[in-house]
Amino acid sequence: METLIKIQCDASAVALAATELKEYLGRLKVSAAFSKVIIVLDVQPFSNCENDTYSVDVDFSKGGGTIIGNNPRSVLFGCYKLLTMIGVRWIRPGKEGEYIPENPDLSQPFCILSQAAYRHRGLCIEGAMSKDNVLDTIQWMMRLGFNSYFIQFRNAYTFFARWYNHEENPEIAPEGFNEETAAILTREIQAEVKRRGMVLQMVGHGWTCEPLGIPGREWAPYRGHIPKGSETFFALVNGKRELWGGIPLNTNLCYGNELVREMVTDDVVKFVKNNPDVDIIHFWLADGMNNQCECPECIVKRPADWYVDLLNLVDKKLTETQSPIKIVFLIYVDLLWPPENSRLINPDRFIMMFAPITRSYSRPLIMESDNTHLPIPEFKRNHLEMPTDPGMNMVFLRAWQKICPVNDSFIFDYHFMWDHHKDPGLYAIVKTLHQDCRNLRNMGLDGFVSCQSSRLFFPHGLGMFVLGQTLWNPELTFDEMAADYFHTAYGEGWQYVQEYFRAVSALFQPPLWRNEGTKQQKKIAANHLCEYENLVGVIAPILCTRLGKNVSCQHESWALLEKHIDLCRLIVKFLQAEWGGQGNKTAAAAELFAWVRKNELRLQHVLDVYEFIYTYKHNFEGLNEL
Repeated sequence: METLIKIQCDASAVALAATELKEYLGRLKVSAAFSKVIIVLDVQPFSNCENDTYSVDVDFSKGGGTIIGNNPRSVLFGCYKLLTMIGVRWIRPGKEGEYIPENPDLSQPFCILSQAAYRHRGLCIEGAMSKDNVLDTIQWMMRLGFNSYFIQFRNAYTFFARWYNHEENPEIAPEGFNEETAAILTREIQAEVKRRGMVLQMVGHGWTCEPLGIPGREWAPYRGHIPKGSETFFALVNGKRELWGGIPLNTNLCYGNELVREMVTDDVVKFVKNNPDVDIIHFWLADGMNNQCECPECIVKRPADWYVDLLNLVDKKLTETQSPIKIVFLIYVDLLWPPENSRLINPDRFIMMFAPITRSYSRPLIMESDNTHLPIPEFKRNHLEMPTDPGMNMVFLRAWQKICPVNDSFIFDYHFMWDHHKDPGLYAIVKTLHQDCRNLRNMGLDGFVSCQSSRLFFPHGLGMFVLGQTLWNPELTFDEMAADYFHTAYGEGWQYVQEYFRAVSALFQPPLWRNEGTKQQKKIAANHLCEYENLVGVIAPILCTRLGKNVSCQHESWALLEKHIDLCRLIVKFLQAEWGGQGNKTAAAAELFAWVRKNELRLQHVLDVYEFIYTYKHNFEGLNEL
């Protein structure tokens, strides 16, 4: 089929849309009746549509049609929607994740007008990443409806360094990595984000050290030079002004000191001036918790009051430069406790970001009953207990929304940072994620930026598929999306695969990994883990018949399932020792870690071994030396 794409708008995202559409339509095997089509791509406004919106009106039997977006990236979304309606799918990043249907039916017209339900639909770089991992992810994101990418810090050094230095895997020699290379790769990422018309977000932590001349590039003890006099600006905690745990990113400052406030806010203005391509800047205080300054000047206000004062000063200085940049402020750990007296002077400058990092993922943030009637626990400086209950996290959010109302906000959450490794079937947590995404409007939030590893397609990619789809259309049910995904990813026999993963999640009991159970419950669960072999007994014969008999992307799905069985057997062995006292826990963990390290290169595109091992070491005692 000869395809002619006419572009009515001079934008890189529209040019890319034309290239993508022409390529995929050219790969379809279609009837000779569709010899030539002409499709026009254009950007036009839609009435009453503020979020990303596209219309698709294409009839191949009549020679083509139009794809129109209300911005350049929405034209690209529209092109991917047409391809999806035809039957194309992207179940994983990269070429081998593509599914191209055989002999698709093009006789019917393809017409749809669709607006994204939420404004913010993004991912934040985390974990251990190669350059190709990030670029493949950005390409894949647009195909699933994501519109934003967040590069933490001033460049992505730590996330690249973890991969290229092969942290947590002594079986692979470090390749060497430095700040200069990180800056080059970060610029390449920025270019690909902007090429697609996506929203580029940057920074976050680091404003409490970079203005002092101390790099804020990683969560690791700093061995370099500390400029003379900088210690006087550090938070006074337990009678000492020093780097918190030796880590600059985790070190708060003495916000009662006017020099600190001026220095930090001046640095924000400088960054804005030097980085005009950045659309949204995150202005956060230090990471960590219970690490706030205890000096006489600081204790007169809560950290949140000082934070709002800083935000107002940032706004004042940016207004003087006539900068329209949006600033994200963070509701997180110590800052969950809202300000008592300080208020935002210019709310339109700011985007509220709610980051409930200590929450449980065993249930959604909003249940049938909203616990917002509960009081906020007393604020005790540096002696705070962070909320795990989803309902209590909502209490904190509601308080902030009442005290500092803004017109724009989103959630920054961590379903796929560590917790997915506590759900070997990667199924139960996806159901929680789906419900959280559906509930965003009821939370008063306009979207979701997921802080996570991008290599999140082992044993499957249902979670990422559901995240992208639900953020565009929260009316989609979990069951219909799961059926769509597994049918495409596995082909014949997909129902058995879906049931296998559902049963694995149930058998391994993710809440117990989160210490939401007694020792006796864990022991009972360990005794039942032998039932895993029953699940294997059902799926293995189907695996043997399907492996090698599918199209490329489906073959890889079945191959990954085969690897997953090997991994789960080792997890069973470890948990039987950890929870049930059956065997040597350390030996079982060593065997588990050896397997993931040995298989890292095979699974590099789908599994973040660094985060896998990190999760186990922080979730179970006695594994740090392995």
